[in-house]
Amino acid sequence: ELIAFLDQDDLWTPDKLTVQVGHLLQHPEVGYVLGMQRMFLMPGVAKPDWLQQRLLDEPHLGVLTGTLLARKTVFDRIGGFDNRYRNSNDIDWFSRAKNAGIVAAHLPEIVLQKRIHETNESHHIDVSRSERMKVLLSAARRQRGKEKAS
Repeated sequence: ELIAFLDQDDLWTPDKLTVQVGHLLQHPEVGYVLGMQRMFLMPGVAKPDWLQQRLLDEPHLGVLTGTLLARKTVFDRIGGFDNRYRNSNDIDWFSRAKNAGIVAAHLPEIVLQKRIHETNESHHIDVSRSERMKVLLSAARRQRGKEKAS
């Protein structure tokens, strides 16, 4: 009934599922829930240029698969992750969910410890930028299609 993801190099907090499942049970109108994340550097790893210091200093909303808990019905409705994207398939999924009117909740609890190391996909900045632009264009096309249909 519910779908969650955990990258092999990240850590869920011990209460992630308890907090998020509880919220979905109390709010049947919510299709998926996100939580906060805390990023940390692997020992011996220098802070990458792309990583803002504030993201290491304080928890922040994680709009990524590791903080996600979704109802399976949301995936049934909008589909899974688009494997044409190397780094932005999560952004595309969240964009499609928003375009479809899926109700989301953002919880204040930290649910993910995001590990930063030399081989994170985030280091591929040029790929990420290009893919994000494609995702934004796709979202704009979907929105225009919705507006024309109404």
